[in-house]
Amino acid sequence: RRLRKEKGVSPFVRLKVHWWLAGLLITGILSWIALPNMIIWGSIQLEDFPLGEESRYRIISPATIIYDNSEMIIKEGETIINKGEKITPPHRQKLMAILPFLKPPSIEIIFGISSIIAFLIGLFAFYLKRYEPDVFQESRKVMVLIITILITAIASKLIIAYSIPYPFLLVPAVIASSMIVILISPQLAILTTVILGIIIGIMSGIGAEPMFERLTIVFCGGMVAILSLSSSVRCRRDVMKSGLYVCLASILVIVGISLAKDELLIELARNSLWGILSGMAVIIAIPGLLPVFEYLAKVPTNIQLLELADLEHPLLKELENVARGTYHHSVNVSKLAETAAEAINANALLSRVAAYYHDIGKMERPDYFSENQENGNNIHDTIGPLLSAKIIKSHVIEGVKKAKKYRLPKVIEDIISEHHGTSTVSFFYEKALAETGAEDRKAIDEEDFRYNGPKPQSKEAAIIMLADCVEAASRSMMSNLPESPTTYKDLGNLVGTLINKRVNDSQMDESALTLGDIKKIAESFTQVLNGIYHSRIVYPEEETMTNPQSSILMREVINNDRNQQIYRYPSK
Repeated sequence: RRLRKEKGVSPFVRLKVHWWLAGLLITGILSWIALPNMIIWGSIQLEDFPLGEESRYRIISPATIIYDNSEMIIKEGETIINKGEKITPPHRQKLMAILPFLKPPSIEIIFGISSIIAFLIGLFAFYLKRYEPDVFQESRKVMVLIITILITAIASKLIIAYSIPYPFLLVPAVIASSMIVILISPQLAILTTVILGIIIGIMSGIGAEPMFERLTIVFCGGMVAILSLSSSVRCRRDVMKSGLYVCLASILVIVGISLAKDELLIELARNSLWGILSGMAVIIAIPGLLPVFEYLAKVPTNIQLLELADLEHPLLKELENVARGTYHHSVNVSKLAETAAEAINANALLSRVAAYYHDIGKMERPDYFSENQENGNNIHDTIGPLLSAKIIKSHVIEGVKKAKKYRLPKVIEDIISEHHGTSTVSFFYEKALAETGAEDRKAIDEEDFRYNGPKPQSKEAAIIMLADCVEAASRSMMSNLPESPTTYKDLGNLVGTLINKRVNDSQMDESALTLGDIKKIAESFTQVLNGIYHSRIVYPEEETMTNPQSSILMREVINNDRNQQIYRYPSK
């Protein structure tokens, strides 16, 4: 709080301090949780268990103990007495045997466990900062990671403390691994599984017999979940398949552990049943918990995106009814965006879904947009160009409001706000210049005709910006040339020129697109447009386009900018 008030303290310093404080807090919590069962805060004496009275404690054996001249064995994790249970002589006999092990933690033990936990937390933070910088800068994702680790550690602690069979450790471990691999990345999920496995091993007691089986079941179950979910989770059925794989893997691991420990067949069968039940619990739990973690992290999963891709979604149905031209424009943009995203290995599903919703703000004033105007009536002919530009620009703001109202994912909301960047509403800017008769562009403030931004911050947002302008321009060209054939080369030139204008206007600077990506995007756009307008295409081999009217109208559409084209495509 003090640093925040001080002037001149950089956000980086504040973030670094916050990370240190958070790391110390998490280390303390995890160290306390990870203290093994053999450690109890405070000393317990035999006098605390008088015969015939109810026990004030629940005591669990911290280790396997042989007593009474090797005739009696107390197994590690065995419940000696429950809280509220009446104390009998056998209880006191067992308590006498285990009391030497019930001791408060020494400074050495606390320091040793805290050192291990601190190292793990530091390693985790270093990995995030170095290899997952986007996650490191997003507080919501970091919060979800911390919550996942803490809840998993607490759940595992309860399973161990209450002597629940070790196969049930699969449930919290696999759920944690699955959530992280679905919401963030497989690499981070693997690291989290390793850290959780070490923490659960510490809980078991360093050197204790159950440590091997608990570590093994957690590692194997978590890795199977990560590998089965790392490709693409597109429906709930994929999660169910992962749960089945975890069931099969748990049986194999449990059989291996039982054979290694030379356990009885009945024990093997019992643990295998627990493993199957644990896998079924995972199948039930993950679909139920996933929406909660999606909301916390503000990260849309493929499952959520596919639900939004349903054209029967209320918002899309409203768009179709209110602004039918915009609806069909958005569908065409989605085809262009999805193909381009696939070409550069961006998120194709997100690109398609975001394209459906990118112009929902036009529903507020649909008649002011050319695709919704009928019978040649243009309402902009009756108002000034500055007002027209403000109305056109407002559809971005209205779109963001709609996205918030319908609780669309934050990433789609961002794409709506970025899909025009800070580009100029050029038609009305030029109209304003023409009406004022000003030869100097400074006579009209160009900033009044620019969108408020921001510029596209992701590849998907940049793709939708380019697809939006390309679809609109190609549709305008084809509607003005009903009888004139257009070649594949002309479409390629149109696409190249439009993309070049956005690049020269610095709209792609913050999107992480490379020149190679832009070239692939242009090629994919041309191919899609060729498919859409194939009935009007005449290839050069069949007929050479010589219609002068076609050339004039095309030059008008692409703002007479052929001399600056980046891409020229050979005849097909």
